[in-house]
Amino acid sequence: MVELLKFGAEWCDPCQKQIPVLEEFVADRPEEITLTHVDVEERGNTELKRRFEPRALPTTVVLVDDEPVKQFNGFVDRSTLEETFDRLGAQSA
Repeated sequence: MVELLKFGAEWCDPCQKQIPVLEEFVADRPEEITLTHVDVEERGNTELKRRFEPRALPTTVVLVDDEPVKQFNGFVDRSTLEETFDRLGAQSA
């Protein structure tokens, strides 16, 4: 199973623009990918921020079996997500 972690903040315009791109991408693959939104300003997310150290907002981390395999700092478009996911599928085949 692949999980996408999206680090962002309510006030971050690029973060808000990233949300529909990720949600549509995941909606096309509901049995293969999950999406978790992480607000960097919420206190309960301290451990995730320490673990993945997002350096820009938004940051999207691709996890396979809870291990990070790719991190995008800044906005990531759908075609880049598709290429990354296709490569992951080829590696596990």
